[in-house]
Amino acid sequence: MGVNHVRMDDHLLPALQARFDVVNLESRKAYGGLWEYFVYLGR
Repeated sequence: MGVNHVRMDDHLLPALQARFDVVNLESRKAYGGLWEYFVYLGR
């Protein structure tokens, strides 16, 4: 993922939660459970 400039170090969610009120937050698995990602909706 680093080749594509994707960081996998859990930096994004805390930044979103600090700036926006959470409307919806879901965690999902991808690639047969190898990775986990989130869907965040904030206001």
